[in-house]
Amino acid sequence: MKEKIRKHKVLLIIVLVLIVAGTVTAVVFVNAGNEKASAGEKTQKQSTVSLEKMDLTKSISATGTIQSEKTKTVSANVNGVQVSSVKVSVGDTVKKGDVLVTFDVSDLQSALDEAKDSLSDAETEADRNISSAKTQLSDAKETYADQKKKLAEKVADAKEEKKEAAKQVSSLKKQVSAEKNAEEKAKLEEQLTKAEEALKQAESSYESAVSDQENTNKQNKNSVQNAEDAVDTAESNRKKTVKEAQKQVDEAEENLEKCLVTAPIDGIITAA
Repeated sequence: MKEKIRKHKVLLIIVLVLIVAGTVTAVVFVNAGNEKASAGEKTQKQSTVSLEKMDLTKSISATGTIQSEKTKTVSANVNGVQVSSVKVSVGDTVKKGDVLVTFDVSDLQSALDEAKDSLSDAETEADRNISSAKTQLSDAKETYADQKKKLAEKVADAKEEKKEAAKQVSSLKKQVSAEKNAEEKAKLEEQLTKAEEALKQAESSYESAVSDQENTNKQNKNSVQNAEDAVDTAESNRKKTVKEAQKQVDEAEENLEKCLVTAPIDGIITAA
């Protein structure tokens, strides 16, 4: 933002307290005694004066400074903005809420617009990250469930094959023991040897299936856990980034509000 020289004006609003002289009405009666009585008469005469209703005031002349009981100093705590106009002059009467000064807030408005755009971008990006993380979590859970089922079936099949191979070996052993004919017995022994090899292979396949089941399930569980952690991280990052972006918006709005200089009370401009 291009830096501009700040022009700062301080406005002083004073509410004058007026003292009005009270109105006094008085009626005075004056009695005048006549010391000399005419021809032995001791009669007292009464003298009257006509009075009018009027304001009784007392004035004095003095030099000094009149200071109001209530004053307000109004200023704008802003940086990097220029004063556009001062709406009042010394001696002007203002009402509470009247605009006193206006500023060139084009740069501040641009800063606010940019902050709002950044907030919107941050929210969009954060929501996208959360959505992606949740999709990966869903895929991980689905993979785990599918493979868990398939591996369990594979282990079950291998176990059944081992069981059948073991039965075959057991059966051939009994036949070899019971056979009296040398030639037939040799054939059975040959079959027994192959059955025992098949049994070993079935046992190996079963052990491999069990091992594969354990390892794959463990890996899939870890994948699910990592995906869950990724969702938590994405949501946490959203709170942080959006909070920071919102803070920038709040500060930009506050800077604009500071440029709105209005009269806090009714009064008279005494200095500007």
